[in-house]
Amino acid sequence: MPSSWNTGTLVEPNQKHVSITQGTLVTKASDVNKAASEANQMDGSSRTPTEQASTVAKDPDDNIPFNSTAFLKFMDAVGGIESNNGYGAIGGYNNHYLGKYQFGKAALRDVGIGYTMADREKFLSDPDAQDEAMEQFTLQNHNYLKARSEKYRSMTDREKLGILGYAHNQGRGGALRFLETGKSEADGFGTDAKVYIEKVNKALG
Repeated sequence: MPSSWNTGTLVEPNQKHVSITQGTLVTKASDVNKAASEANQMDGSSRTPTEQASTVAKDPDDNIPFNSTAFLKFMDAVGGIESNNGYGAIGGYNNHYLGKYQFGKAALRDVGIGYTMADREKFLSDPDAQDEAMEQFTLQNHNYLKARSEKYRSMTDREKLGILGYAHNQGRGGALRFLETGKSEADGFGTDAKVYIEKVNKALG
């Protein structure tokens, strides 16, 4: 792990995310499926953010480069908006979105998870799998933005986590547009993605 990381309790691979109060960070498997399909961003439909995925190039950052406690606060802030942190939550258009972070079919595909009935039931019943999927998906967003935005690369970790919250709502491409233009967008349910930045910043204290 880079020496520039802030101090925090990180766990070795195969250990699990327990809770924010225990300060334990789930570490993704080393061989992550980074293949993703380029989905249309902001098409005016009622799709939720995690459905709006895009291809992520291979990047040397294979672990979340943030303080573990800060990252857990980020995950819980996003989960709070998406589902009130309910791992069993099902919602969105046609009940298409699953779990604490409301992952849709495309986002699940991005992190190597299927969308059959059995896949969905297994995902909903496994909080550890949901936390790991969130970490992998956020890492993909981080790598995408780092590769394409000098502004993102120059941000503090706190600022980056806010933008990653925005990306969870608007997709990676939407977050990149926000960085380039400063203009925020709303999802199909009318939620301004800046709410995610605000909630993450509030959670980080």
